[in-house]
Amino acid sequence: MPSHIKPLELVYVPTAKAACTSLKVLFLSLCGIELKDSAFAHDVIEDERLTYPVERVTFKRAIDLRDSGEKLAMFIRNPYARLVSSYCDKIGEPGDNSRDLQDGLYRGFKRYGTFKAGMSFKEFVEAVSAIPDGDSDWHIRSYSFDMNLLERKVDFVGRVETLRGDVLKLVGNRLDWEWGIIPHEHKQTKGDWRDYYDKETVRLVTERYQRDIEDFGYSFERKEDA
Repeated sequence: MPSHIKPLELVYVPTAKAACTSLKVLFLSLCGIELKDSAFAHDVIEDERLTYPVERVTFKRAIDLRDSGEKLAMFIRNPYARLVSSYCDKIGEPGDNSRDLQDGLYRGFKRYGTFKAGMSFKEFVEAVSAIPDGDSDWHIRSYSFDMNLLERKVDFVGRVETLRGDVLKLVGNRLDWEWGIIPHEHKQTKGDWRDYYDKETVRLVTERYQRDIEDFGYSFERKEDA
């Protein structure tokens, strides 16, 4: 769900595997909210009982806020790299339990019946490819789908591949300290994400995320999309 960051006059639309945690930590910090654990960034924004100058809003409300003058922003990532990150983060081994995993599987995937702990990347891609955006968990839904929910009225689209520069463009005038590269919290991919692919999985992901590839100009081959 979109987040209204009131002191920044910003409506941020979190997108899965696109530095979401890092960006929430940064935006909260700019509001004077410092967290001991970055994992709490989601809780702070999502807990309606907390009286912070940040709140979750519906997509419709996000559009209304944008039309009234707030800036509407989201960040995206190469869909091929994004899916590898989702696989590494949400598929574990049997017996793995954590905040998100139950017996090696992300809780949000259990309802599909096609995901399992220890599954290969190819099996994961096949399962994702069979689920349309309208029924997709947030972690595998295309960014273009969210753009459509926002009636394509997004003022700023940043990219993980150019994260530092894009964050500076978005809120750089509010950074009052010497700021280097934004810390990428919860980075999951091990090694080069291209190594996870073969011709068949490239084809499946290309078909599944065709709108993202076309809308945002991504490809599998280009080095700058890494």
